[in-house]
Amino acid sequence: MAAALVLGVLLGAPFLSSSQPLPLMSDGGRVVAVAALETALDTLPTGKQGTDSMGTFVGMSFRGNTGGWCRSFATQRGPAGLACRERGDWVIEVLARNPRPRDGRAPDGYRQSGAPFPEAIRQAVVARQVGEALSAQDEAAAIAARWRN
Repeated sequence: MAAALVLGVLLGAPFLSSSQPLPLMSDGGRVVAVAALETALDTLPTGKQGTDSMGTFVGMSFRGNTGGWCRSFATQRGPAGLACRERGDWVIEVLARNPRPRDGRAPDGYRQSGAPFPEAIRQAVVARQVGEALSAQDEAAAIAARWRN
């Protein structure tokens, strides 16, 4: 509960100032993606940016070290992060300040695969990734299967 409160305080201001609901909620000690973020993680292929108001960009999809699927993401109007599938939810493993300005432009010289990913997110991916990132074909199959193992 305390972690969710700290997370809410740290991330709430950017979302509230942009008149958008916080796309996260606390559920049994986990922080899970909801609303537009959940939809983006469920449906967007890697390298695509959502057309929703958050402009979520999915960086990569891979099998995590706990056996579930994981996806990195960056939002145009909020944080970047790593979410892993657990019991039908996208559980937020790591969130970091997205260095992108609110207008969506990347700071000079700071881009990775079409979207910025802070060092904390890159390190979390390295620590959790088992094997290679999903191919486009394997990712399409996972999306079609609703990310069930």
